[in-house]
Amino acid sequence: MKSWFLASALLFASAGLASAEYVVIIANVGTVKELQTQPGAGMAGGGMRGMQGMPPGMGNPGALPTSSMRGNQGGLPTSSMRGNQGGLPTSSMRGNQGGLPTSSMMGNPNGMRGGPNGMRGGMMGMRGGMMGMRGGMGGPMGMGDTTDVDDVPEFIIAIVELNPVNPNTDIHKKLTDTRLTQFPTVSVKHKWGKSTLLARTKFAQTIVLTNDSNHKPLKSVPHRFDDKFKKLIENKPRASEILEMADWTLEHGLVDKFPQVMDKLVEIDKSNPAAVAYLKVKAELNKPIKDDTSAGWRSKLLRGYKVDDESPHYTIIHNSPSVEAVKSHKELLENSLKGFYYWFALKGVAQPMPNHRQVVVLTGGENKDFRRLHKILTSGPVVVDGFFARRENLAVMTSKRQDETYDSLKKFWRRWEDRSYEATKILSGKSRAGYPAGTSADDIHVAQLVALMVKALEQEGELATISHDASRQLLYASGLLPSNVAAPEWLLFGMGSFFETPLQSPWAGIGAPSAYYLPRWKELKGKRLEKKPGDTLRKVVTDAYFRALPPEGKPESPERHAHDSALRKARTAAWSLTYFLAKQRFDGLQNYFKELSKMPRDIELDDEALLACFARAFGKVDRNNKVVNADLNAMERDWFSYMGNVKFESESTMKKIQKIFKDKLEETKNAAKNNAAQGQGQQGGFGPGMNPQGPGGFRPPGAPNGPVPPGGFSPRPNP
Repeated sequence: MKSWFLASALLFASAGLASAEYVVIIANVGTVKELQTQPGAGMAGGGMRGMQGMPPGMGNPGALPTSSMRGNQGGLPTSSMRGNQGGLPTSSMRGNQGGLPTSSMMGNPNGMRGGPNGMRGGMMGMRGGMMGMRGGMGGPMGMGDTTDVDDVPEFIIAIVELNPVNPNTDIHKKLTDTRLTQFPTVSVKHKWGKSTLLARTKFAQTIVLTNDSNHKPLKSVPHRFDDKFKKLIENKPRASEILEMADWTLEHGLVDKFPQVMDKLVEIDKSNPAAVAYLKVKAELNKPIKDDTSAGWRSKLLRGYKVDDESPHYTIIHNSPSVEAVKSHKELLENSLKGFYYWFALKGVAQPMPNHRQVVVLTGGENKDFRRLHKILTSGPVVVDGFFARRENLAVMTSKRQDETYDSLKKFWRRWEDRSYEATKILSGKSRAGYPAGTSADDIHVAQLVALMVKALEQEGELATISHDASRQLLYASGLLPSNVAAPEWLLFGMGSFFETPLQSPWAGIGAPSAYYLPRWKELKGKRLEKKPGDTLRKVVTDAYFRALPPEGKPESPERHAHDSALRKARTAAWSLTYFLAKQRFDGLQNYFKELSKMPRDIELDDEALLACFARAFGKVDRNNKVVNADLNAMERDWFSYMGNVKFESESTMKKIQKIFKDKLEETKNAAKNNAAQGQGQQGGFGPGMNPQGPGGFRPPGAPNGPVPPGGFSPRPNP
């Protein structure tokens, strides 16, 4: 997946840590000369191509969701970016798929190549990333030609949750202290050990997510939960207030805290439909499933694979050499399953629990088996690093992230590995562990920064893959859809993206406004949807946007760019409609699953059948069971109106950040043009206004001692 400011990372610290903060590491590990104008490329409407697979038009203003990362007033501080004191709102950064996650960025999806109609695979056809988002922050915001930030996978963003070594240390203040002659550093704790953060280097800079209202570091999700829940129970809450808190808990990925909230509902109103459903689900979740139906085909397709059936509801068949990878997949799969059933319980529905264990195949670093299985099974599109096979009820995932952004970072880090730097030991924080003899303090700090980014991106990709594909699998395993019905892609993608945690999410979440799709939907709605009333709704529910995808073409070709743009449009519209239905038309959505279950087995339904099925489910037919077009038109108006009111908490900050990224895109584009005109290939960095000019710049391994030259050293270690 290519991206400008796209690849983001998610690192979850222990819920027990206090004073946790979120930092964003922004880096350019390549060269601007690779940003080239592509005739005819780019998202329609001027939107950046978006990660390969980012929803079309997701790029212009509105691309960077920032308001309150799902409930929070937080903001991505931009003071160190161009000297602005502003902040990237992060509330509920549940997952922005193609941009800096910032407001409820929970959402994002993606995909490797593959998938119906030549869809590049994942949810958005990302070349490997969640949603296949090729690019990041939204689209060529205002770049007057077709050059997209999506064409530069060397631009990386890593979001990390951490804890200061000294709880009294104000990381934000220290990293932005302009009184210091050297760029400041700060020691921090994180999930893997300890690291030193650098305010800025030649190729990267670090900023802290702050609360937009007071500019203080944003508290961790567990910390905020404790504050909110304590306040809730102190005030003798009503059932509606408890349900609101339970919804917030799921939207922020605190699945383990959900029972704590719902038990309070049971105490005050045991007859509440949500309480009744919750008690049923809770009891069923406590009953481990022993039945496993995979033995028959496993011996034929997966020879030499090991079986791990220690999880209550999953059997993992793997050839991964990493014990930790298998362990983390088990934990995240169980978490996804619980979150799926808890969300329906909040709606008063206790979905049936699967009568046999769900099977997940985890392939190792080699993609050979992954590609082979995608070819021979009834596979859906690849999302990030996984896909779901409907007839076999099998989710297949690869244990190694495959997108281009991650690959760029790994290649950058390999230059350190070639000099005997070891990431795992470096992240442990032990003195001099993982470094070659004679390594300078500056080199140690930089190596720690890059190693942390690599680890964070790996974990982020794993969470994105599991949350999307496990949700698709559960649509069938729970009985919402029969395995012999070819459900429309808009629904499968929409539901997967509704439950997923997309790239660039500082925390997990379920059912939150997608920081990736919401801003892109607003951009799309303003420029690229159908003009005739009701036509957008019809095109979505008949899968017209997916079926009309142009040929994929060769990598980097205008045809490929046009395909990606169309796919982004299809996925953005699918997420938006699904979000609206789940929030405002839940009963109709339940009816729609029932209507689809009645359809002929293994037959791809045509437009007429799909439209009639949808209309019946939502009561948009007359007494003769014929579609009432006026009612569908009215439903589209309701959909558009509702989505127009779905907002993040910091709209003003969002606009501020959008302007910063727009300016940065222009600078990068102009730098590329100037270099081309001069026959140069200037090394990366952040262009005018972002490269450190003086002390504190990045000194790569092997660089001479002495003052850092103007502009800093090249980000590439000497050969």
